Amino acid sequence: MERSLVVTGKSLEQALTKASVLLHCDPANVGYEIVQLGKIGRSGVAETPYKLRVSAMSPTADSGNQASNAEEELFTPHLPWLANTLAPLLPDMFCKALEQAFMDAVREAPAILDLGPPPPAPNDAPMKELSGDALTQGSTLDFDGHVRVFGNVRKGVTVKATGNIQVVGEVEAAVLEARGDVTVSGGLLGTIRSENGNVTCKFVQGGTIDAPFGNITIAESAMHATMHAGFCAKIGDVLLGGVCYGERRVDTRIAGSEMGVPTVLYAGLNKMLSDRIEEIRLRAERHMTRLQECERLRAELLPVEERGDELPIEDRVRLWKAAIKKGRIQADLQRMAREKAALLGLVNTEKSSKVCVKDRICPKVRVVVDDAVLEVKKTTQYVTFSKDYENGQLRTTSYQ
Repeated sequence: MERSLVVTGKSLEQALTKASVLLHCDPANVGYEIVQLGKIGRSGVAETPYKLRVSAMSPTADSGNQASNAEEELFTPHLPWLANTLAPLLPDMFCKALEQAFMDAVREAPAILDLGPPPPAPNDAPMKELSGDALTQGSTLDFDGHVRVFGNVRKGVTVKATGNIQVVGEVEAAVLEARGDVTVSGGLLGTIRSENGNVTCKFVQGGTIDAPFGNITIAESAMHATMHAGFCAKIGDVLLGGVCYGERRVDTRIAGSEMGVPTVLYAGLNKMLSDRIEEIRLRAERHMTRLQECERLRAELLPVEERGDELPIEDRVRLWKAAIKKGRIQADLQRMAREKAALLGLVNTEKSSKVCVKDRICPKVRVVVDDAVLEVKKTTQYVTFSKDYENGQLRTTSYQ
């Protein structure tokens, strides 16, 4: 999802640095448009600052590479003992064993494939308590259990936990990753990911929150943030700029501003379903490339063994790993085909999603419920947006 905002600075470099912090990306990945050129006075002090409209350039290639590398690790077998096992086999025995290895890989693949996030650590799991000062800039804490931080989590820090994370303070441009709930008593300028829990904080500014199986609750305001909740996203005061997606419901007091700041509110399962279907399509494309490589190795190497000659042991190992990899990939393609069919069957089945605005929604706010879209043209008060599935349009009712 695209994040955009306006930043100022005494110099172009300072404005871009500020933008990279707010958008949580490298300065090289900040796209910008100069709204106002800075002007330096005779004293060397900026009389007027640089003003830039900035957005995070989508790291599609990097994300794709990360996903591909993770999949490669998952589907490629690691068998350090394999060479010693294969060396004594005669060619006919090797060919028979190779086919059996492929069939075993297809059968055993469901046990090793990544089928969803693991559950969070139980409530009685170990608790690690520490001061925010103990987490120095650039450090990473990875704990099997729950984590409680007293004080602010500084810029550049990463905290990971298999259970819950609680911060009694604020989170700067840092990253919190938990399997369970994440609670921040202060504000958030960084990134929070909860695999299986809820996220709660006081306010968000330019931050990112992902809770695909939980709720997001912001006590005060969310400014230029990117948020995704598997159930409800609730903002106590103002939701301004950025993108907020609650699969079941988005609830806020004020959406946007009279200045017309672009703001996007999503509700409904269809977006999640379409995003997941797209992920399946891209993964299947990567799988087809891997299968072609496996078939190339098989066509190049297997005929040698089939005519009774022995391959060098390193080629036998390559061929064996390719057979296992092919079996795992084919099993995953079958699983994804079933998942895609199930997802397509869920489109437009959940019809209770809504976007609710308790006080007012302002111009240039875009409301999307499933695939029904409305861009607000004038300020409207006390309104609920939902989809009329008969005509495919958004309908407005009083706040509920």
